[in-house]
Amino acid sequence: MSEKPSLRLWLGELRNRLANEKDETALDDLRSLLKNGAPTPEELALAGRMAIPSLAKRQGTLKVFLIGQCTTTWLAYHLTACAMANGCFLAVRDAEYDTVLQSLLDAEVGATDFFVFLPWNQRVLYQLRQSDAEPELIIDAEIAFWKQVWELAEQRGGRIIQLGYDYTGSGPQGFHCSTKLGGEIGTLREINRQLRCELPNGVFFVDLETISGELGRGTFYDSRQYYWTKQPFSEAGTALLARRVENAVQTMRIGPKKVLVLDLDNTLWGGVVGDLGPLDIELGEGPDGEAYRDFQAFCKELSRRGVLLAVASKNNEMDAKEPFEVNPNMVLTPDDIVSFQAHWRPKSESMKTIAAELNLGVDSLVFFDDNPAEREEVRQNAPDVSVVDVPEDPSEYIRSLENSLFFETLSVTEADAKRTRQYQVENKRKALENSFTNLDDYLTSLEMIGKLAPISDGNMQRVVQLLAKTNQFNLTTRRHDEATIRKLLSRSGAFGLTLELSDKFGDHGLIAVTICVPGMEPNVLMVDTLLMSCRVINRTAEHFLMNAVLSEAAQKGFQAIIGEYIATTKNEMTQDLYPAFGFRPIAGVKNQTLFTRSLFEPLLNTFVRAFS
Repeated sequence: MSEKPSLRLWLGELRNRLANEKDETALDDLRSLLKNGAPTPEELALAGRMAIPSLAKRQGTLKVFLIGQCTTTWLAYHLTACAMANGCFLAVRDAEYDTVLQSLLDAEVGATDFFVFLPWNQRVLYQLRQSDAEPELIIDAEIAFWKQVWELAEQRGGRIIQLGYDYTGSGPQGFHCSTKLGGEIGTLREINRQLRCELPNGVFFVDLETISGELGRGTFYDSRQYYWTKQPFSEAGTALLARRVENAVQTMRIGPKKVLVLDLDNTLWGGVVGDLGPLDIELGEGPDGEAYRDFQAFCKELSRRGVLLAVASKNNEMDAKEPFEVNPNMVLTPDDIVSFQAHWRPKSESMKTIAAELNLGVDSLVFFDDNPAEREEVRQNAPDVSVVDVPEDPSEYIRSLENSLFFETLSVTEADAKRTRQYQVENKRKALENSFTNLDDYLTSLEMIGKLAPISDGNMQRVVQLLAKTNQFNLTTRRHDEATIRKLLSRSGAFGLTLELSDKFGDHGLIAVTICVPGMEPNVLMVDTLLMSCRVINRTAEHFLMNAVLSEAAQKGFQAIIGEYIATTKNEMTQDLYPAFGFRPIAGVKNQTLFTRSLFEPLLNTFVRAFS
C-alpha cells in the first residue's frame, strides 16, 4: 500500500479515537502522524477539522482567534494541522464571515492568546469601481478601521498577527495603470504600506502579496471557491498561508532559531576538499560555483543579523579549515564560525557538542547538509534539531533555507548584530578560564562591569525579544509583549530592571531582565519575571541582579519578596536558584514552586565581589 492511502487510513482511525474523550494519546498520535507523514493540503484540512473539537478542550493549549473579511473556516483547519505537524498544539477558532468588529465586541470572546486579522479587498475594490470617492479617502478609512480593531484586540489582551491586502488580477485598468498610485493594485499596496507604518509595537505583519506571489496567484487563489463560500484561497493556497501564520505565532512565542549548522563538501562548495584540495573545489566560477558562493553570502548576511553559524563536517579538520584560509573565493571566514566540528563521528554528536559549546539547547539548531543520509541520521539521533530538506541543485539552496522559515523574526535589534562577535570573544574567555585553577581568581581576572538600568523605551525592544526567546535560564518563562510589560510596570510599587555586562574582552550587551510587581499580601513583592542569557552563566551575574532587586524592593518599603519557579522541559538549571539566593520554599503546586526571603536580611555580597 502506498504512503498516501496509508496516511488517510490512519486519519480515519484517529477520527474515532479523537471522539473518545478518554483516549488521552489520540492528539499526540495525530501530531506524530502529521509530522512524519508528509500530508497533502487536503489531508491537512481533514486532520485539522478532526482535531479542533479536542484541542478546544485541552488544557494549556494556545488559543488563536481567526477574524477575517472573508471566510476563514478552512484556514482554521489548516492552521490547526500545520501547527501540530510542527509539534505545537493550537486551539483555533474562527469568526463568522466579515464580522471583525462584532467579533471583538462580543462578550463571549474569552481569553485569547493570538488574534489573526485577515482583510480582504472586496470593500476597497467596490468603492474604487462604484463610487466617486478619492483613493486617498478610501485608504484613510481602511487604516482608521484597522486601528480601531487593534485597539479593541489590545484591550482583550491578545497578541496580534495582521495580514496584508492582496489582489487577484489587474482589474479593469490593466496591469500598467492598475499599479500606478490610485490604481487598484497601487491602492492596495499603499494600504499595506500604511498598515505597516501604523502597526502597534509587537504586531507581526504577514505580507499576503508576497506569499501569493511565491505560489502564483493562479494557484494560490480560487475564484469559484470564493463565489461559493467567500473563501478566496485554493487548498494549496490555504496550506501555504496557514504555514506562514503558524510561523508568525511561533516567532512571537519563542523567537527564531539561533544557530545554522552547515556541512562543507557539496554544501558550502562543490566537491570534496580532501580529494580536490582547497583551491580546486567548485566555488565562484560557473553556474554551480556561483550558486555556492551566493549561498555563502546569504549565510554571512544571516550572521550579520544575529544568526550564529557553525560547521559540522565529516572531514579531517585540517582539510576542512584550509579553504577558509587560502581560497580567495570563500565568502565566509573563520571569524564567521562560532563552532567548528570536523571529524568522522556521527553528525548528531556534533549537534550536541555545538549546543554544549554555545550553552544553548539542541532545539536552537538548524542543520543544513546536502547528504540525505546525514540529515536522516540527525533526525533519528538528535530529534530536537531542525533539519532543512536540502534540494540537490545548489541554485535552490537559498530558496530552501528561506522557505524553511526557521530564522523568521519579529524584529532585529542592535544586540543581534553583535551576537557572532560576542560568541567569538566567549571562546577567548573560555581559554582564559582553562588557564585558572580557582574560579574566584578567574572571575576577578575578567574585570566584569555590570550596568543596571530600568526597563524603558530605549531598551524595551531588546527586553521583549529576551522574554520571547529565553528558555533555559528563565524562572517563569512568561512571554509578555510590550503592552503587557507596560501594564505590569504601571502598578504602584512595580519595577523592572535590566543588566548589561562587559568585561576586559568585550561587551555582552543587555543580558538579563527582571520584572517585579506587588504581591497579593501587603508589603510583599512578587518576582514576575527573572531571566538571563545563557552566554553568561556561571559569572554570578544573576546574583548581581538579585542584589539590585533586593535593594530596590527595600527602598520601596517592601518587607518580603516572593520568587516563583515554574518548571518547563528546558529551565531545569534554574530550579535551585532561589535557594542559592537565600530564599526558602513556602508552597508548591504541580510544576510551580514559591520561595520567600525577608528584605531585612543582608545582601548577597559574597557572590558579586568579582564585579566592578
